[in-house]
Amino acid sequence: MYYITTYFFRKMDYMDIPVHERQYIRKLTYNKMNDTQKEMYVKSITDLLISFSALRVDTTRNKSKQKRVKDKIPRRRIKFTGMKYRYNHVFTDSDRVKLKDGDDDVIKVLVKEDKKWKHVAYVSTDDVEWLRSVEDFEHKPLEWINVDKTYAIYDIILLPSTCCSISNIRI
Repeated sequence: MYYITTYFFRKMDYMDIPVHERQYIRKLTYNKMNDTQKEMYVKSITDLLISFSALRVDTTRNKSKQKRVKDKIPRRRIKFTGMKYRYNHVFTDSDRVKLKDGDDDVIKVLVKEDKKWKHVAYVSTDDVEWLRSVEDFEHKPLEWINVDKTYAIYDIILLPSTCCSISNIRI
């Protein structure tokens, strides 16, 4: 939070402006102004800082609370690959995604399209062994993180399967 100083304007050198306000005032511009312009400039910066400090307190509290809640949920990043061999699917944050244990050493990634689950990718081989060690991984919710041409990154939420399913959780 910023502490804004209120003062009667007097002929003021740039270095006389408090540091937390000075960072928003360009020295070169300030030094070229006459006294009246300097007074208006400093006053407007002070007013803006007061407005922004009120906004910043509210948004910071909300974001930090959301982040703390999100940090407490156990999760792990997993990577999906092979989309170019499976319909060239490009993942988005609105996709309904689930995992299905496949044959051999693969885990299939399914996306719901037109009321049917369509196989569009595979879980990366680096994540398959770990994922198979997770109890009931096929029913854990997934959260979209990032996408690239050759891979997509999701977080798997490691909550007990009795408290959530893919259909009733939205993070």
